[in-house]
Amino acid sequence: MDKMTVYRSALALVDGKDYVENSPTQDPLDLFYPQVLRYANARYNWSFTRAAKTLRREETSPLPNTSAFKLPADVLNIQYIRDAAGRRVNTVQILGSQRLLLTEPAGTITLVYTSDKIAADQELPDSSPEFCQAVVCLLAARIAPKIQGTAQNVAGLEAMAEQEFMKALTRDTQQEASNDQNPLPAILDRRAW
Repeated sequence: MDKMTVYRSALALVDGKDYVENSPTQDPLDLFYPQVLRYANARYNWSFTRAAKTLRREETSPLPNTSAFKLPADVLNIQYIRDAAGRRVNTVQILGSQRLLLTEPAGTITLVYTSDKIAADQELPDSSPEFCQAVVCLLAARIAPKIQGTAQNVAGLEAMAEQEFMKALTRDTQQEASNDQNPLPAILDRRAW
């Protein structure tokens, strides 16, 4: 779902007006949308925000007997780290927001993390309509006081957003835990013999 669709949907929940550029409604939308996206992105361990990258050790490390790794730019939360043998690494130190320091020497690691790509790109995943609706409701709750001049609808909009987050989380968990497979290759294999 693109940004303009989210804007129009949020405005429809607040005052029923359509989005118009350079109007008083544009500033609150532009102000709160990135914040709402980052909050929604970091709120739960969404499968569609999970990413994994193999990182190579930097040539120099700030401390002896350690390994330093440059973090990807889209890291929001680190979920876990595995060494080259596949074991979880627990002795980690974050240096600022750009580097990771392991107290165990390692050449490469696999970093599994929550990406903030959704917040950076400002595009919502079409594969999770409940997540999209939760973001719309939460954005509407944030802009309502600025547009209407009163906060009377905020609690109701936040409750709607919470319900949609729970639906999205349930669906995301069910889809991730599902062992359903595409039946087409099996059918085609059976037809061959």
